[in-house]
Amino acid sequence: MVKATRKDIKRPGDAKHGHLQNITKEKLMKFLPKGSGHDVSDRVLELIANIEDDTGLEQGYMEEQVLTHTSIFKGKKIKLDDYVNAVKYCTLVGNLSNRKAWEITFPDRLAKAEARIAEETAKKERGEKWVEVAIDTHVHNYNKTPLVVELRARMAIPFDIANAPLRQWALMQTAQLARGIAAPTPDGDMMVVTPTVQQAALATIMSELKPAVDNKMELTIGVSDEVIASNNNLAEQMSKMAEAQRAALQSGRDITEVQKIGISFTEAEVIDE
Repeated sequence: MVKATRKDIKRPGDAKHGHLQNITKEKLMKFLPKGSGHDVSDRVLELIANIEDDTGLEQGYMEEQVLTHTSIFKGKKIKLDDYVNAVKYCTLVGNLSNRKAWEITFPDRLAKAEARIAEETAKKERGEKWVEVAIDTHVHNYNKTPLVVELRARMAIPFDIANAPLRQWALMQTAQLARGIAAPTPDGDMMVVTPTVQQAALATIMSELKPAVDNKMELTIGVSDEVIASNNNLAEQMSKMAEAQRAALQSGRDITEVQKIGISFTEAEVIDE
């Protein structure tokens, strides 16, 4: 008789994709970025192996999560046990409050905080100097750590992707309306829709299925080389004329004669495009 291994055991309610990954020191090291310099300790393997018992999360799924996000170590100094705990916390936050997720992930920190609260409460009752200890502050500070922030961002699933099946279902229902078919009555009798409803359904389908069109128009506004040359020539002639007028006035010539402007323009051919 062959004894069933942990890999062979499927618990009621286990996710279909949640197969155990058989994480060993060697396997975890292969998933870590090259040059990370981490040494997988027995403590880390114990944390991973006990995830389901500690959190109630499906073991196979959590092992997948641990291996999936190891690229976060690249260029960062992160302890492996801190990483495993962060994966546990971020996954729990998807279904629980931040505080509840923190309490489950860090029962030792919770016990220490509760003991400190009891100690400070006793001091207060005796009239001694005391300080207030707030567990929510611990939770808030942990939730803002760079490791947790980045992991939560990586694990977040865009709303449209998460609801993709519902979007497809809605489109198929709209297609039924476009065909003139409505939902059946409570008695199961088929119903039809009005032409107005059909038209609206068709418009919705056409809008949703409209192919993406790259409608980009580039407009370049500038001055041609010919215009630039002509402007430069005009400026040069104006400068020469001003200098000639100044010399004429200095020589005693009449101002009315000096003020007569005479500029020779270069011929330009106008081409209709």
